[in-house]
Amino acid sequence: MPPLKRSDLILPAVWCAVTVASALAFHAFVDIKPHVDENFFFSSDDPQFQADQNISKTFPAPEQLVFSVKGDLRSPSYVERIGRLTEEVRALPETSDAQSLTRGPRSPADAFESPLWKRALIADDGKASIVLVLVKPDGVETILPKLEEIRRHSQAPDFKVVLSGAPYIVEMIRQSLLRDFLVFSVVAFCVFAAAIYALFQSLPILAGSLLACLNAGLLTLTAAEWLNIQIGPLTSNLSVIVFVLTLTHVIFITFNWKHALTLGRRDAAYVGTMMTFVPSFWSMVTQLLGFTSLLFVQATPLRQLGTAGIIGSLISFATAYLIYPSFLRLETSRFPEGRRRGVRPPGRSLFFERSHGRAVFLLFVLTGIAAAGISSLNADPDLFSYFKQGGELRAGLESIDEHGGSTPLNLVVADPSGKTLDSGEAYKRLWTLHQALEKDPAVGSVISLPAILGEAKRAPFASYLPTSWLVDLLEMPQFGKVVRYFLTEDKKRALFFLRMNEMNRDTTRLEVVKRVEGIVRQEGFVPVQVGGVYVLQGKMSQLVVSSTLDGLFILILIFVLIGGAMLLSFRVMAAIFVSLLLIPLWTIGVLGHFRVPFDIISCPGVNIAIGIGVDALINMIFFVRRQAAKRRITREDWTAACARLWRPIFYSTVVVCMGFGIFAFSAFPPTQRFGLSVILSSLMSPMAALFVFPWLAGGGVKKKD
Repeated sequence: MPPLKRSDLILPAVWCAVTVASALAFHAFVDIKPHVDENFFFSSDDPQFQADQNISKTFPAPEQLVFSVKGDLRSPSYVERIGRLTEEVRALPETSDAQSLTRGPRSPADAFESPLWKRALIADDGKASIVLVLVKPDGVETILPKLEEIRRHSQAPDFKVVLSGAPYIVEMIRQSLLRDFLVFSVVAFCVFAAAIYALFQSLPILAGSLLACLNAGLLTLTAAEWLNIQIGPLTSNLSVIVFVLTLTHVIFITFNWKHALTLGRRDAAYVGTMMTFVPSFWSMVTQLLGFTSLLFVQATPLRQLGTAGIIGSLISFATAYLIYPSFLRLETSRFPEGRRRGVRPPGRSLFFERSHGRAVFLLFVLTGIAAAGISSLNADPDLFSYFKQGGELRAGLESIDEHGGSTPLNLVVADPSGKTLDSGEAYKRLWTLHQALEKDPAVGSVISLPAILGEAKRAPFASYLPTSWLVDLLEMPQFGKVVRYFLTEDKKRALFFLRMNEMNRDTTRLEVVKRVEGIVRQEGFVPVQVGGVYVLQGKMSQLVVSSTLDGLFILILIFVLIGGAMLLSFRVMAAIFVSLLLIPLWTIGVLGHFRVPFDIISCPGVNIAIGIGVDALINMIFFVRRQAAKRRITREDWTAACARLWRPIFYSTVVVCMGFGIFAFSAFPPTQRFGLSVILSSLMSPMAALFVFPWLAGGGVKKKD
């Protein structure tokens, strides 16, 4: 082995120093704590979200957490334990109040007869009761560990306590995302290091690949922080995504370097880099377009991933071509004679030098079978699908859902003639509406103005007072101003707070909401506004699916135009269109067959995979252009492209699948599904590129002069 020259070591040393600087900048400026809140998934300019915010301002309510406690509700020991738990919660400085069987109703026994408390605190089957914790505005973050400790030491075989509520769910998601970010970053580094060394068995190549990937990841996260893109449900995966984007460039550069090395070129690193630069640039453009398609979805996580992905695509391209070639030169200097080390050409495969019409036919059949599953796609999954089956968080949600519904729906109603709703006649009509809503199978429980007034009318002599007087009394501070949560100041709009059942839902949320609005109209009222997480999730599912599918179609058309412009061939354009169309049909169809939830987190996987997968098509097109020079392109040129490029295409697919396979370690099921959708797409991408595309494009297309 010839000795290394000092000049060969200068640039690698510089890039090592740059990596240290990138790590220091990341440590100084990037907040790795995930930022998630109850409304994080929803875009601030979405009309439905704005309507929900208006409802919250009109009917302000304190932050709430919920204990659901199973047991024998009528036994003295159960009541005694509920009382003790309630007082422990009330003693916390972050708590403004707590309501339970022992605080709120006149007595635990009376709660079963109360029109209000039996709905607010007791499950329909009478096997569980609720302890409602009202939290001060700034106390949510500090109260959660205290409530969790109360839950643990209150637990008993005949007194099963689960904690739930939006703030608790958000905190659990935040903890899962932080764990994912740390685990993914470490595992990705180790997995990719092992893969690169196994593929190329070279320490300089390994070092160059890892430094390029590390800088890409660190700089992308730092740039995202400067743009106020914080780590969230999707951007917690960003480090792995950027690693994969960088390595796809590195793999093609390395194989072209190997080809130049077999020709005895002393400048093999330069030749390999230049051979790859133009197709790699266009691959980067397609990655940018894949992420750009996410910017048009009305969902904050997808928009943030789109913006961060655009940054990552640019930086991964830059680091791959600025950092990695100097390490290739270092590797080249170890055996400048090229062939002396017995380096074999990376191409040549008799298998890919033949046409494979049967394989193409089989791929079409498999895709057709898969595509039949699209009609069964679970595009509006239930709330439980976001959490690990068997986990405490999901168990708590299921318990809450089973005993009165888990997802809030806010329904604001008014009289069509504009009458006030504080009269005796309005009270009776509102009670009728309340009872009609409770009969709907999707509705778990309802809290409303007539339920509050019904409880107030049970007080001695209260039933003799006009309803309007009772409303005025309940607006007074000594009664907690409870009416203001359910009736506007002008008395013309009333809020019905519904807790909706997620379990065993057999239709979409928006269809359920439409049915509920129909009940309101049937009872002589008009639904003025509808809000809450239930309708927001339904609307978001509808928008995400439609905009994702529209974005995919537009994305494919853009890629078709790019590929067609490179060879000025309608046949090539048609081949690209069919080849790329197979990927979403296959992926979404398989997800539909197995009823895998297609949620807001997992759906962008197809867009990203197509942006990465089109890389193979672009490299094949550029190879054919170089192969044919100025002569007419023949089928043999396409088979030669497959024979030469199948290895880098295959290795890139392995890297993508390994990278996104890391998401299987996530504690957050949507992230696992995100990885699954990318892997499914990536499995079809090389099949489309190596079989379908050359089979359709081959045979007599004319080369651009």
